[in-house]
Amino acid sequence: MARDGGTSTDPKVDEARSLLDQEITQLKQTIHHLSVRRNILAPVSRLPVEMLTEIFLQSADDESDPIRKYWRGVALQTAQLWTRIEVKNEAWVRRLLNLSKNLPVTACFDARFGFTPDNYQGGLLLAEHPDRLRGIRIIVAAPYETILCDLLKQIPAPALESIVWEDTHRSESQDPNSIASNLFKGNTPSLKRIDLHHCGWQWNCMLFRNSVTRLVLDRSFTPCNPSLLQLASALVRMPMLEHLELEDIQATPHHSAFPNPIPELCLSRLKFVRIIASTASCVSILSVLSVIHPEAQIELDCTLEDDYDTTHVWRLGYEIRGLCRRSTTTDEGTQYRSLMMLEQPDPDELCLYLYAWTASLATEVLPVSRSQCSLQICLRPGYMPFTYKAALIEDILSGEFPFENVESLHLAPPLTEPRLGMYNWAAIMLNTCQRLKELWLVGELTGCVLGALADLCELNGNEDGEFVLCPLPLQTLQLVTLEDVDFARSGQGEESAKVQLLRMLVQHRSWGQGDVQVRLCLCHNVDIVGQEIQVWRNITVSDEIS
Repeated sequence: MARDGGTSTDPKVDEARSLLDQEITQLKQTIHHLSVRRNILAPVSRLPVEMLTEIFLQSADDESDPIRKYWRGVALQTAQLWTRIEVKNEAWVRRLLNLSKNLPVTACFDARFGFTPDNYQGGLLLAEHPDRLRGIRIIVAAPYETILCDLLKQIPAPALESIVWEDTHRSESQDPNSIASNLFKGNTPSLKRIDLHHCGWQWNCMLFRNSVTRLVLDRSFTPCNPSLLQLASALVRMPMLEHLELEDIQATPHHSAFPNPIPELCLSRLKFVRIIASTASCVSILSVLSVIHPEAQIELDCTLEDDYDTTHVWRLGYEIRGLCRRSTTTDEGTQYRSLMMLEQPDPDELCLYLYAWTASLATEVLPVSRSQCSLQICLRPGYMPFTYKAALIEDILSGEFPFENVESLHLAPPLTEPRLGMYNWAAIMLNTCQRLKELWLVGELTGCVLGALADLCELNGNEDGEFVLCPLPLQTLQLVTLEDVDFARSGQGEESAKVQLLRMLVQHRSWGQGDVQVRLCLCHNVDIVGQEIQVWRNITVSDEIS
């Protein structure tokens, strides 16, 4: 019979030990649960965090008063207060490791103004507690990156879950590969979150591994702009990604003449994508994403080239449509149904914002929470004359973007340019908003869009015309909301909003589509349409946006 020791090979002994280990684990969990319940009964647990913090701060230095001495003792015995370790000298780090007891810790390195031998020795203490190191936050200036990397190469981190690295003073002339590829002895099997800000890295970095769920890379100073192959080769090693942010990652296109093909990126767990780059880079990066989560949020902030080219926006729409189609089981792909908002908040910046939702949305409540939209696109052109901006709007609404099923359209100033022309708006809505139920117009654009709808009706009703059906937008239109419209004002060479509104209503009724409900919110000179309001009983006036 083998001895009951660590070298026993008796299966019965191993099985008995396993059962006892399971029982011990259960008892430890029970003890921990009971300890938590017991601690909750302590009066200190009922104090607000702000009050408790203030008590600790006031009692930190004074040990003469018995009350302060008591609270100082409470603070020193509360291990959760000491789990964030500012890496200074060896004595300080050892003190915090003891105060935090056996809880997981986050190590913080501040090397903006120097990294001394004392800091180095303090960091080495972390190597003695590898299983407790769960997070690392680094703020560093470029001159001290090398010595900090040398330290981190000596610290194994099998339990590390998060790393945040920020370089505060970096220029393109400095070493772009500031983050070594073999940090933590290459032992980070639990790493989930990586945030790299304003620093450089190597695309074969061992931090990019299959356990990562969050990756944020911004303003990199890599040796050169990465090729799509480099970017895709890094992302393909992270199949569990759920959150991806890329800022100023100007990916160069991949040419078919290159011998190595781009790997297929099936990131089916990816629920959030944010890309801030040139339009060409956005298109390139989207093209390598084969599959993402069907309900993913996509945020694109694209900088257009000064000489506006229609193909850029069309390719962007094409890649979004393809990504949505590949990421769902339906042939149509993701259905952007609820609401589309097109606006330009700053008239001087000439940025166009496009928002679209997939989930049900109460469009009566505006402003809608932008953070909940399924697709957000910001197009930032350089100098763009009006003719280019008009073309840009047309390319968005009548291009390759997957908006056929949009039910609500919101157009807000100062995007509302009457010079775009009624027929341009008519063509846009006819080509894009084929299931339009609600139209929300703000400001000067009102006359143009309503006039375009009325003209569509008249064109299709012309005896000499070849169209004999009610235009698609009017077949489904149920509600028109007008906000901040001055009914006494008309554009140059155009009828007033009042005239265009009545034209649209008459034409809509003449096609047998019934009456459209109209809401007037925060409008001016409403009394001008007073008599018409009495006739059209479906028009409601409100001083607020409901």
